Amino acid sequence: SHFFSKIGLSSALDKAGIQTPPFRVVSSCEQALVAAREIGYPVMLKVDASFGGNGVRNCVNEDDIVRHAALFEQSPLLMQRLIKGREIAIDAVYIRHQLAHFSYSHPLRYTQAFGPAILRRHFPLPLVDEKVFGEVAMLGRALGADGFLNIACIDAEDGSGRYYFEADMRPNVWVDSSRYFGEDAAKRIREGFSSRTGLTKDNLHAPAKCEPVEIPYFLRLQGWELALNRYGVWR
Repeated sequence: SHFFSKIGLSSALDKAGIQTPPFRVVSSCEQALVAAREIGYPVMLKVDASFGGNGVRNCVNEDDIVRHAALFEQSPLLMQRLIKGREIAIDAVYIRHQLAHFSYSHPLRYTQAFGPAILRRHFPLPLVDEKVFGEVAMLGRALGADGFLNIACIDAEDGSGRYYFEADMRPNVWVDSSRYFGEDAAKRIREGFSSRTGLTKDNLHAPAKCEPVEIPYFLRLQGWELALNRYGVWR
């Protein structure tokens, strides 16, 4: 029910007790106006099945909802409260619902609003809060993950924790980026199959060099950025 469905995903996360932005399912502009007053502005209106930031609108007041009324032609829509804070991207691999590997990064630059990232700052796992390991493992079990899972969450600026809002069960262009700072997904997958135990911070093998690394995705850079080796992209 949660595969390629934002509504199904929000429902599954909420049912599993995983913190996700307050949400409502709306089918008309009138329902959206009522729901927004209930959960509080600003809110995000999202087409249930879309990708690359298409079908997503940020609404800060009632006028914005009315302005985007054409979206309801693709109803039902998911409405979520917009959580203010730092976006976190987590690219995970599960083996029979057990967490085998994940990378943790902050997107720094995007192709468009709510679109794919061009540049990310990756953090080796020894630098990642131990609670994240438990949350990512719990999320995989809740969704029955067996394979790749691209996760997005917001670390709320008010200190209320991480709010998970995206979990796409496909590999993406960042899936192998962690090998560039000493965390090889293939090695972790092999260990996951052989040990049949999930990845935790306690059984983590730290890389020799442990500091944040900025990595661009070269096909999303401008031509002049490639020519000038911006972000050290030639590496």
